[in-house]
Amino acid sequence: ANGDTDGDGDFDVLYSYGGRSFTIWSTSGTMIYDSGDVIGRKTFELNPSAFNNDEGDVDDRSDDKGAEPEAVTTLKMLDKTLLFVGLERTGGVLVFNISNPQSPEFIDWILDETDVAPEGLIAIPASKSPNGNDLIVVTNEVSNTVSIFELK
Repeated sequence: ANGDTDGDGDFDVLYSYGGRSFTIWSTSGTMIYDSGDVIGRKTFELNPSAFNNDEGDVDDRSDDKGAEPEAVTTLKMLDKTLLFVGLERTGGVLVFNISNPQSPEFIDWILDETDVAPEGLIAIPASKSPNGNDLIVVTNEVSNTVSIFELK
């Protein structure tokens, strides 16, 4: 949309907006891990019909932001550190075990079709939870819903 800087009809500069991955950084600012295309590959593997889906047009989002990771949070659960990644376009929340930050492991995709476009995530540890269990709270922009998932 913006790459023709001299108006001659060809693209002089290419732009890419947003990210399609998550990155883990050390406290000193060194990159420890970047997920690269893991989000795209995992969403396609688990639900090809939702891959880069935008209102029924499969693959309509590839040139934009893919699944569009929108929000992240972490939660220490038992002996594991979990990473939750909200996917605004594809929907749902991907869960990774990042106890070994150099080699995260995919655990699950929390997906409820009635919740559309996760925008924010809050982790509530069991010690602060009203029911004594670990919770993930998801705010959803398009469906105007709030979801609370109990983790076991």
